[in-house]
Amino acid sequence: MSMSKRERLILLAVLVIAGLFLADRWLLSPLWESYQGDVNRAGRLQGEVFQTQTLLRHRREIETTWRQRQEAGVASEVSLAESQLLNRLEQWAGEARLSVSSMKPEREPVKKGAIVQRVRCRMIVGGNMESVARFCHRLETADFPVRLELMQFSSVDSRKDGLTVQFVVSTVCLVPPATTVAARSNKQGLPG
Repeated sequence: MSMSKRERLILLAVLVIAGLFLADRWLLSPLWESYQGDVNRAGRLQGEVFQTQTLLRHRREIETTWRQRQEAGVASEVSLAESQLLNRLEQWAGEARLSVSSMKPEREPVKKGAIVQRVRCRMIVGGNMESVARFCHRLETADFPVRLELMQFSSVDSRKDGLTVQFVVSTVCLVPPATTVAARSNKQGLPG
């Protein structure tokens, strides 16, 4: 059976369209999806590279701060850390012209396997906003490990700048190895 020229053109068009459809289904679409996946992955990796470069730029600053904190020393005894924290808080409150109405140190129990112990101080002070800001700045720029955990404001008089502020500030000290071993031994029922 002989095909006319028109039938051959229609058959050729159908074969070309079917070929394009199959090429798209098996070749072009998978390649496009792979390309899009690579573009997304490249974007993620570029973000990670940017983040890594930022960390490397800040490395020198972080190392300097860490060295300063190490030189200032982390207290090796709880009583020393507590004394250091209380003395500094009183000193900073005085420099900031805050009146201290209450200071209460709290020692956190040593956790199993811990190498540091947290010492907290709850304090209530009175003063104006400028004094509170100065005190907070001293906390943030301390040369030993100190952390502001909580700060609650209450107004003394709504017509004046008087505030009462409750702070919870903490520091850490090293747990002596003997204490850590003794704590583990006592929990296991072994002689310490």
